[in-house]
Order: sequence, then structure tokens, then C-alpha cells
Amino acid sequence: MNIMDIRNLSFTYQGTELKALQNINLTIHPGEMTLLIGPSGSGKSTLLSMLKPEIRKPGCLVGHISFYGGDLPEATTPETVANIGYLCQDPEAQIVTDKVWRELTYAPERLGLPQEEITARVAEMSAYFGINHLLRKNTWELSGGQKQILNLAAVMVTNPRILLLDEPTSRLDPVAATEFIYLLHRLKAEFGTAIVLIEHRIDRVVALADRLCIMDRGKIIAQGTPNQVLESTATPTDALTTAAHIWRGIGAGGVCPIGTAEAKRYIQTHVDRAEKPLEQHRTIFTAEPVMKANNLWHKYESKGEYVLRGTDLELHPGEIMCIMGANGSGKSTLLKVVSGQLKATSGKFYAKSVAMVPQDVTELFVKDKVKENLLYAALSTTGRGEAEEAVAKMSEELEICHLWDRHPLELSGGEQQRVALAQVMLSRPEILLLDEPTKSLDRQGQHRLFNILRRLSSQGVAVLAVTHDPDLSVIADSCCLLFDGTLSQPVAPVKFLCSNRFFTTETVSICGGWLDGVVTPEEAIELARRNSHDS
Repeated sequence: MNIMDIRNLSFTYQGTELKALQNINLTIHPGEMTLLIGPSGSGKSTLLSMLKPEIRKPGCLVGHISFYGGDLPEATTPETVANIGYLCQDPEAQIVTDKVWRELTYAPERLGLPQEEITARVAEMSAYFGINHLLRKNTWELSGGQKQILNLAAVMVTNPRILLLDEPTSRLDPVAATEFIYLLHRLKAEFGTAIVLIEHRIDRVVALADRLCIMDRGKIIAQGTPNQVLESTATPTDALTTAAHIWRGIGAGGVCPIGTAEAKRYIQTHVDRAEKPLEQHRTIFTAEPVMKANNLWHKYESKGEYVLRGTDLELHPGEIMCIMGANGSGKSTLLKVVSGQLKATSGKFYAKSVAMVPQDVTELFVKDKVKENLLYAALSTTGRGEAEEAVAKMSEELEICHLWDRHPLELSGGEQQRVALAQVMLSRPEILLLDEPTKSLDRQGQHRLFNILRRLSSQGVAVLAVTHDPDLSVIADSCCLLFDGTLSQPVAPVKFLCSNRFFTTETVSICGGWLDGVVTPEEAIELARRNSHDS
């Protein structure tokens, strides 16, 4: 029996006329993973919320959703709480208690299960997810990856039949994300749990998917097996995996590879090995730095461990620097110190005017309308007339004019990110700090952001970004790794990405050792074609 059947589903949010979902038809089978992809604001999260009454927002729903042959309840019931698990992208947003063991017992206690059964379930799940050693820890002491695994374990304690996940790895470092995805694979294979997963970075999950659905403007525009969708000429480039992008670009034919291992074999079978890598150059900055930190140390409590341990940093006008590192390595702490939000325990620090886009961008929204927030930021540096002109220009560049009259908290994650970036940029800083700026952006949104950062760089604005996204590192002038509270020496992006296994792009993972020096699909295609012409 199918777990869910969605038929002719449309939905309009209360207070709006535009349909967020239009005529959705989708079947979800036991033990299968359905991967939802598409541009930010395309309706993915809205569709997921329709399948979980507890998170559904007010509006007009037309169509039908069946759950195991019966109607899916419109309101919360013990059945929907227990059998339909949900995980959001922010690991901290879903934690409701202070201790790990309490988090695991929270849902089954609310369902009224006997204490003996709760204890047995928690014992099983904590062992299965490898978190026995964390049971007595405070939840706020966990790393981002540990928090998300705890969230998953807490959901699985109720033995759900279906698991809904909204970008669950977007705030995890590459190692933690890989570990999390492996757990999803186990749940699918060993428990037969049906999984519906929203992801922007599909390279790392597509090999696990049984069905791939592309959404756009509230509609499912394509669905089928990953091979069927990725091999279709109608599938837009922005919806392709890195492997499919390279496969299509080199035009060597055959079956489109799915996953890194298949793609690596395909490249080595169909493309001549490159004797010379593409030439790459690092920009050398000679101007006086706009930011300089020397021997920064910081800890949050007098008896606590140091988070920053002798960190040195220099940033020059027009330089884009990316800092990568594991969850909990101190990246956000470093940004808070250099932004002035935190005072370092010791060390010397100097910076010119700074503006920051935090990881939780909703912290920036102080007005009820998007345009009011933008004007509020612009008026801090100029008069009313110039401010309105600057808001219009910035909104056009970031394609957010249509969001002016919306409440910022009603926007999708990607839309909020664009609005926050516009708001911060309108204050005209000399240094722009970004904390995980691409975490909710689709590929179009990423490319739009990259172009804006390049433009700011050309105008002399220095950009310092901490990120888990290696694609952002590609456009940087320098990259470094924060480990054990210390920052490595900045190096060129190509050198940084090609020397790492996890903190690197999918292109490097596929082509490394065969097409050396390429970090993007476009570079891989160029080098493959050049080899073909030379041979």
C-alpha cells in the first residue's frame, strides 16, 4: 500500500491570491526516497508542510491527500504526530529541552506511551544513532552535526512511517552532512522508512533517491527516476547534478552517471587524462589592510575552553576571503569578534566600517514589510530621495521587488537571505561579513550572490565569508581553514579545494587525479574538450 497519495493538490496562503501550489500529483511508496528540488520559493517547503498538519499554515487547500488508504487529517492527531516525522534545516530550532535524554523522551511522553516502552525505544535509538555518550549532555553543548543527529533520533523514537526533511544538511559542515546522509540511507534500507527530502545541493543525496521531482512556481514540472530526469534535455542546467552537468557538457554519450563513484568511472572511461592542469592565478593585494587581527584568543566563560586560539587575520580592500571549518570550530565566533559583537579575551584587532549578514537573517528584520526594512537600512547613510533610489536599484539587482509588500518572516529561506543581503549592503560598508550566506539559496540565487560579491569587490569592498559551501570558495581570492581555534595561512581557492577531500567541490571529487586543477563543471568540460582537440 502507498504511504501517501497526493492528487490534484493546490494551496493558497491566507491573505494572498497567488497559488503557492498548483495541481500537485505525487505518490510516496514505503522505503523510497523522494527528492524535491527547484528554485527558492518554488513551493517545496509548502508542499512538505501540506503532508504534516502540525506545521501547515492557514490557507485554502484544494485536492486530496491520502495516508495509508485513509484521509490525511487536517488537524493534529496522535497518528500524525507519531507516524509523520519532520526535520527542518536549523538544528537548533527543533530542540525543545535542555538535556539530550529529555529530548529523546519528549515526543513519546506527549503521546502517552508507557514508561517502560519509552525507555526501550530511547535505548534502541541512542544506540542506533551512536549518541549513547551524549545522553547526559546539555543540548546547547552539542555541535551542529550532533544536534541534527539528535533531532533525527528524537523523531525516529516514535517509529514514523514517513520522514519529511527540509534541507536538513544546509547548516552542517561537509563531514557532518556526509554522516547525516549515511544515516538516512540506513533508515531507508533497514527500517523501510519513506523519506521526502528537500535539498539544494543534490550531489550528495541523488544516489540515494528513488524519485526526483523538480518544482517551479508551485508546480512539479518533472518527475521520475534520477536517470530519467537528469538525462532529459528538458531539465534545466540549474537542476542538474555536477556529474550530469559534466556528462551533458562533454557529450560523450552513454548513461548519465549518478553519484560521485559512477561519475569518476565515467570520466576516466570517456575522457583522456590531462597532462597539464588549467592555469590558475591568485590575486596579490598590496594595499593596506582594512582589517587586521593579531593573536586573537576568546572563550565564553572564564573556566571554559578557548574557542579562538591565537588567530591571525588580514583582509584587504576588494579581497574576498572564505573561511571553512567544521561545525563548532569557531567560525561564527570569529565573525562576531571582528564585527564588534564580541570583545576578544586577548589580542589586537583593527577594522574599518563593518556590516554583517548573520546566520539567522531574521535578526535583521525590524519592520513589517520588506521595503520598510530596506528603506530603514538605506536611510542610515543617505537622504529619503537617494534612499528610495538605492532601494529600487538594489531590489532589482537581487530580484526582490515583488517581495516589497510581504512580511519578511513569511518569505522562504532563500528569499529572506536575499532581502537580508540587500538590507546590509544598503548601509554601504567597507567590509561585508557573511555567515553561511548560501545556506538557503538555489543555484540561481548562488550565482546572483556571486556576481554581487564580485561587483562589490571591484568597488573596493572587502568580503569575509564563513561557509560550508565550497562553491562560494571558488570565487574567492583566498581561502583558509579554521581548526582548533587557529586559522591556516590563506591560499588560492584552487590550491585549497584541490588539496582537501571534504572541504572541496564535487567537481574535484569527480575529476581529481584525472583532470587536475578544475574546480567547477565548466572548467572540467573545457579541459576535457581541449584534451579531445589536442589528441
